[in-house]
Amino acid sequence: MKLISVLIGIVLWSSSFGQNLTGIWKGQLTQNTQIFNFEIALEATDSINYNSISTISINGEQGIMRTECRLVNGILSFTEK
Repeated sequence: MKLISVLIGIVLWSSSFGQNLTGIWKGQLTQNTQIFNFEIALEATDSINYNSISTISINGEQGIMRTECRLVNGILSFTEK
């Protein structure tokens, strides 16, 4: 949930400048006492659509999710593939 909040904040800030969001976004999330490292690679397919691969790691284990994303009114929505 916090990941989505972080992404929405990034998108709202970035989209106000009309920037392309293609690239690798990295950060950390804290949930209770655990810290999760995450990385999201966004690749634009046109002016509002993106493909992404998200990687989250904790305690040496990784989770990977492939998504399609759509940027509408400053909100980046993800649909899992």
